[in-house]
Amino acid sequence: MSTGKLKPKNILRGHEERISGIISLDSGNILSWSDDTTLRIWSLESSTPTHVLDGHDAQVTHALNLPEGLITSTAYDGSLCVWEARTGTLERKVIRPELSFMGTAYWCPNCVVSWDLEGNLISWDISTGQAISILKDACFRYYQASMARPFLLLQNRGVAVTWPSIALEFWDLQTGECVHSAMEHGDAPEGGHLLPNDRILTWSNDRTLKIWTQDGIVEATLRGHENDIRNAFALDNGDIVSWSSDGTVRIWDTSTTQSKCVFAQHNNFVLHVWRVSTNFLLSQSLDGRCHLWDKVTGESVTQFDAEVNGGIILSTSRFLSWGHTTMSLWDLNSGECVQTLTEHEAEILGAKMVNAKTLITWSKDATLRVWELT
Repeated sequence: MSTGKLKPKNILRGHEERISGIISLDSGNILSWSDDTTLRIWSLESSTPTHVLDGHDAQVTHALNLPEGLITSTAYDGSLCVWEARTGTLERKVIRPELSFMGTAYWCPNCVVSWDLEGNLISWDISTGQAISILKDACFRYYQASMARPFLLLQNRGVAVTWPSIALEFWDLQTGECVHSAMEHGDAPEGGHLLPNDRILTWSNDRTLKIWTQDGIVEATLRGHENDIRNAFALDNGDIVSWSSDGTVRIWDTSTTQSKCVFAQHNNFVLHVWRVSTNFLLSQSLDGRCHLWDKVTGESVTQFDAEVNGGIILSTSRFLSWGHTTMSLWDLNSGECVQTLTEHEAEILGAKMVNAKTLITWSKDATLRVWELT
């Protein structure tokens, strides 16, 4: 019988400092990385790591699972390591001590693009460890705090799209040259997403969103927000969801550039929006208020107050939020908290569903905890 609650399954111990993130591997295992300079591969059924990846000399910032059966990892010491995913063997290590690498993105077979704190992009051939091109100061440095990737990658074109200032810039990853610059926003863009139809979505402090072709031509401008836009994403039907410091969430019909729905029941600026199902979205405001609402009518279905440093949708009826060391499991149909979890002993940093029933959480207490959604 399903209870819709979380049951502790395992505690993964081995890291000695804060855990920064995890990814799933093709083998069904997971990979974690930490401020202790190591990465570790875990089986969800064992309490100890199957492999310890020791090759960095500073805290690890990011890891990426590549189709070639390899893993790349980066660290603040300017090191980029390439590992064999099955055995955890170090295949290659690149050192650029003048750079503080923040992560890598997959470009094409044996090629990745790294970014660093200084706003540079470097494209690499990981089979040789050689840099293909260096894009100096291609990215704006605001992303340091958010750890978000500060560019979009048009993989088939070999182009990186960045927004280092008021312009959107298109860079050739083979030559390292900026091949096109477009200044259509009235203020600096704050972020961007790739849309499913080979289009680019950006949003800006000028309170607009813009949809671009991959050639840098604006096809549509979405106007309606009355303050800066915090983030946006696309729904499966092509509509776009955006939220703002004006306290509203808007759903846009890109064919008409008009708002199909405006949710305006928050009393403070909107921090985050989650997709729950085809018909429902969950939004959360700075005042801690969460609303589950119908994206067709804009009506609030349920609402509850949650301290949300982070949150994740577990199912169409379950939402997990966390504050400092406490996690709360919410019934989205009733707005009731059905479970409070206090097992972590230090600040919770993240959570990830690794399959339909298994959740991993990690924390500054240097543990990963495995949960089963029953």
